[in-house]
Amino acid sequence: MTKLFLCLTYALIFICHPSFAQEKSEKPFIKQTLVFPFAEKNKPNYRIPAIVSTSNGNLLIFAEKRRKSVADVGYTDIIMTRSTDNGATWEKEVLLFSGNNESHADPTTLVDRINKKVYLFFLRDKKQFYMMYTMDNGKSWSTPKSIHNEVTMPEWDSYNGSINKVNSPPDSISKAEDWKRNWQQSYGIGPGNSGIRLTTGKRNGRLIVPIRRKNATHVVYSDDNGTSWQVGPVAVERASEAQLIELANGDVMINARNGNTTDSTNIKRIVNISLDGGDTWGKSYLDNNLEETSCNAAIIRLSSIKDGGQNRLLFSNPKNNVRTAKHPYGRINMSVRLSYDEGKSWPINKTIYPYTSSYSSLVVLDDQTIGIVYERGKDAKTPYYWDELWFARFNIEWLTDSEDFRKKSSTN
Repeated sequence: MTKLFLCLTYALIFICHPSFAQEKSEKPFIKQTLVFPFAEKNKPNYRIPAIVSTSNGNLLIFAEKRRKSVADVGYTDIIMTRSTDNGATWEKEVLLFSGNNESHADPTTLVDRINKKVYLFFLRDKKQFYMMYTMDNGKSWSTPKSIHNEVTMPEWDSYNGSINKVNSPPDSISKAEDWKRNWQQSYGIGPGNSGIRLTTGKRNGRLIVPIRRKNATHVVYSDDNGTSWQVGPVAVERASEAQLIELANGDVMINARNGNTTDSTNIKRIVNISLDGGDTWGKSYLDNNLEETSCNAAIIRLSSIKDGGQNRLLFSNPKNNVRTAKHPYGRINMSVRLSYDEGKSWPINKTIYPYTSSYSSLVVLDDQTIGIVYERGKDAKTPYYWDELWFARFNIEWLTDSEDFRKKSSTN
């Protein structure tokens, strides 16, 4: 009887304790689901995704809905869709913000699991930083609020008038035409699932989100649970869209799109580290292990030693650094990489989709499987990367060809 009791006790510990559950080996799998399909003439066009997992296990995808154009400016709404079955199906889209034929952009999320709050940040008309939040897993939202004056300096609003050069004809369907107009965007935020809540150190509980102005990347932060916000110093010069991750030792890493595009090949991601929760930053450096052709990426923590697992970080982007006549944007080969040493190296790489693809956003589901929402062309032949949004769910065994679990087991 005693032996039976002990066996049942150990079995329950194995099932319930997250350190055991997340290290249990399963059969490798990956499942892909179309979220927003190609529309004739790309009207509408869904881009710039962000994905989160809420406290009840639902998945929420946020995106720009470009109603009349694939161009980066024009009539664009911020929308959301939900999945209650781990991404197998997705509900009808919900309109979160729209107005006056304006261009609303850069949906950026931050999940505060302590307060069960999901924040959504975006740019209103490419000119104003806005924020809203939900406390019921996306069923209802706060009134969108401008935080622009809190997180900018007055002189930022006048870069040779460039901030007023963002209005393109809303019916344009050509990115080439869009670029020829030579419009300039002074501001940006995120995008993607790039905001974080710190869990350790003297800034424990701080909310941090990456923003950019002209060609410099900053972070904005809140030390009062999102009531007020302020801007920090420059984190990375000559950078663009950025992602944040809290490292195992409490440091904050920013991983940014390289803004130096004079050489369109062999571009690397720019990285910097803050030792004090974003108050100050060290010297930025190129991560030679993370190549790109200047594109947004995603980074997220899968597990950590302090939670009973291994230190694992995930990174996704189009793994390529060469532009060709066939692929003039160079954005192909959507891939996910894995680091066991807090981003110093990325030994594991797996292709999600080998053809044209672009922005992505990563999420860890409640069962420790991994989700990615990403942009891609409608078929293998298209040179464009903006036709559709897809969701893929896979496990660590698929990503590592089951070597991750064997590696862990052999060290115990």
